[in-house]
Amino acid sequence: MHRTLTSLVLGGLLLANPATAQDNTAQPTAAEESRAFARSLSAAFRNAAERISPSVVHITTEQDRVVRDIFGRAFRRTHRNLGSGVVVSAEGHILTNAHVIADADRLLVRFKDGQEIPAEVIGHDRGTDIAVLTIDPAHFEGDLIPARFASSDRPEVGEWVLAVGSPFGLAQTVTAGIVSAVERTGIVGVSDDSYEDFIQTDAAINPGNSGGPLVNLDGEVVGINTAIFTRSGDSAGLGFAIPADLSRSVMRTLIDHGRIRRGWLGVETDNVPDQLIQRLRLRETGGALLRAVREGSPADEAGLQAGDIVVRFDGRPVRNARGLLGLIRMAGPGAEAEIELYRDNEHLTLIAEVADADRWLAERFGVTASQELGLVVETLSREILSTLGYDPDLGVEGVVVREVLRNSPAASAGLRRGDIVYAIDREIIADEADFVERANRADPAEGVLLHLIRDGRRGQVMLRR
Repeated sequence: MHRTLTSLVLGGLLLANPATAQDNTAQPTAAEESRAFARSLSAAFRNAAERISPSVVHITTEQDRVVRDIFGRAFRRTHRNLGSGVVVSAEGHILTNAHVIADADRLLVRFKDGQEIPAEVIGHDRGTDIAVLTIDPAHFEGDLIPARFASSDRPEVGEWVLAVGSPFGLAQTVTAGIVSAVERTGIVGVSDDSYEDFIQTDAAINPGNSGGPLVNLDGEVVGINTAIFTRSGDSAGLGFAIPADLSRSVMRTLIDHGRIRRGWLGVETDNVPDQLIQRLRLRETGGALLRAVREGSPADEAGLQAGDIVVRFDGRPVRNARGLLGLIRMAGPGAEAEIELYRDNEHLTLIAEVADADRWLAERFGVTASQELGLVVETLSREILSTLGYDPDLGVEGVVVREVLRNSPAASAGLRRGDIVYAIDREIIADEADFVERANRADPAEGVLLHLIRDGRRGQVMLRR
C-alpha cells in the first residue's frame, strides 16, 4: 500500500516524514558548544601530557660541604637541591639546566614509574644554562623513551604550551598556559658570557621546574624551562624557557666535545644611541654599535670598523649589543657569517669567518696553561710587575694571567686578567713551562688550588670542574 501519512507514532516517538515535514533537529546551545570546546582542549592537554611524561625526570643533586661548629670542629653536611630534566636519547642522555647540577657531587634521576638511577654530567654551559647528563640504559628496566623536539624553530606567540617538571619536588606536575612572548633578553644575564633568547610563558613555573620541558599540544619540546620572574619566590605568571633549537644545538656540542666551543670575532659593542636609532629607522630591529675592533681579529680581517652599526648577523636581527655577542658565540668556530651593517648612513654587507675564542687568544698570547683550567698566562718579569703597579723587586716568581677562557673552571672561580699565580696546590711555580706542567698534572674534578696575588693581596682560589 502506498504510504501517504506525513508522520507516524512509533513507540511513543513522533517520526516525521522527511519529504514533507520541516527539520526540527535541535541546534546545540552556546553553553553546549563551550563545553564541547573545553572538552576538546582538555583532551589535547591530556594527550600532550601523556606523550611527554615518560621522558620527564626528577633530578636530585647532592653536594658535600664541610662546616664548623662554634668550637671550630669540622663535620660534613650534605646539601640537596631539586630540579627537572628530560630524556633526549635512547642512549641515556638527559637535558637539564646548568644551574640545576652546579657543584653537585652526586646526581640521581627518578622516572615516572619510580625507578631511580645515578647520573653523570657530560658537560654544561653556564652561558646558555644548558647541561647534559647521562645514565646507563642497562640500569633502566624497560626502554628509555626520548622526547620529541618540535619541527619548527620557535613557537608562535599565543600558542598553547605545557610546562612539565617537579616544582617544589612534586614530580610529574603539568601546568598549562600560552607563549606570551619570544626573543626575551635582559632577564637573568649577569656576565658577558650569558646568552639570552628566551620564550616567555604564563604557564606556572616554580622552583624545581628548572630543566623540565616546555611542550606544545603535540607533546613536542619547544623549550627548556629555566627561570621565573618573581618577588615572592613563587610563580607570578612570568616564566622563561630556552628555545628548543638553541637547547638542541648546545646539547649536541656538549655530547660531541664535552664543552662549548665559543665563536669569536674580536669586537667590543655598545647599544645604539637613541638618536642614531631614529635617524636610521632602527626602532623595530635595534642594532649593536661596534665600539672597538681588535687588530688582527676576524672582524678586522673582514673589514669591520669601530663605529659600524650591525643590524643583522647571519640572517638574524641584532636587537642590542649583548644580542650580537650572543649570536657570534653561538655561531661556532669556522662559521662564515653574513653581517649587515650601517656605516656613515650607507648599508653594507660583509662576510666574516668566526674564530674559536679559546684557540685565537691562546695563539695570540703564546701559551695556554691548560685547556682544562682555562687560563692563558705569561711568565712574570720585572717589566710586567712594573706595568701591573708592583715593585719590580717584589721578589715573587710565577705567571700573570693574560686571558681567562670562557666557560672554564678559571672563569667560574672568578680569576681575572692581571692576577699573579705563584703556586699550584702549595707548590711554588717558576714560569710558564712550570705552570703548564703542574696544571696538566692537576685534576679539576678533584679541585685545583691556585695561590695568587691580586691588588697587592695574597689569597687562594679553588678551581673545580
